Amino acid sequence: LAVPGHPGVKFDVFPGAPAVTDGATLVFKGNYSVPDPDDPSVMIGRTGVYYRELTNAPAGGSSPVILIADSDTMIPGTSTFFGSTAPPSAARRLAVFTGWDNEWRPTRGGIYLAPLTGPNPPLTPLVEIGDPVPGEPEGTVFRNLGEGLSFDGRFVAFWATWGTDTRTLIRQCPDEGNRGRLESGRSQHPDGYAASAPVHQGIFVHDAETGRIWPAAK
Repeated sequence: LAVPGHPGVKFDVFPGAPAVTDGATLVFKGNYSVPDPDDPSVMIGRTGVYYRELTNAPAGGSSPVILIADSDTMIPGTSTFFGSTAPPSAARRLAVFTGWDNEWRPTRGGIYLAPLTGPNPPLTPLVEIGDPVPGEPEGTVFRNLGEGLSFDGRFVAFWATWGTDTRTLIRQCPDEGNRGRLESGRSQHPDGYAASAPVHQGIFVHDAETGRIWPAAK
């Protein structure tokens, strides 16, 4: 299928799980590649979230893919484009997704709500990087927001971190699984792999009608 707004460009991959709303409306993330404007011989990766109205026909019918937001969409309230988007969740013909300026070192971005009413729908920020963390001391703000969202049309559950403190976790190679992968992992990390994890993190719930946010687990 062609990528909306990029004639002749096809999707490369569809990361993560899609969502379905209204019985036959598929909401998903798609990645694609376009030539670098400064060097057309180099391809650069782009990303976006989309939806498509399916019908009871081969390949879901002939309905087009419709853009919600992509790398050419500005993060609401900023002059910065989305550098990355996450697989959306959807219900009641509404979609929510997480988007950042930089997925690995985010400074802008958040969780956004979009009505499935046509291309480039208005994006409503629900929770953003820099918003206050409920139940924490004044001045404590969200530092990052997770990809995975659970949404029922009103309430959004999400993972988030705050602060800069980290702790080291030692990840051991399991005893079961693909033999080649196990041998490779053990040869590279015989004492386990040291991974860094945020000290301050939790699961929160946001009410899209009232704007209230509360912690479910920390």
